[in-house]
Amino acid sequence: MTEPQRPSPRRSSDGVAIILAVGISASLVILTLAMLWTAFVKTGGGQAMGPNENTTAILIGWGSGMIGVLGAFVGFTLARRD
Repeated sequence: MTEPQRPSPRRSSDGVAIILAVGISASLVILTLAMLWTAFVKTGGGQAMGPNENTTAILIGWGSGMIGVLGAFVGFTLARRD
């Protein structure tokens, strides 16, 4: 009879990655809401100003950076298992 395999203990880097993902996601949501507030609620000359090029560049850069960091962690984790 063979003994069942125990799951490997979590490494500290896994917890750090989860905390990083939650923090970055929360800050992205807050940043997006702030930019939407600025773009659509704040008025300039009696009209809503709308999003500008700087706003979209910041959101694209922030979101793609977050996906890149999380993708690097997932790739490293999968490579470590093999």
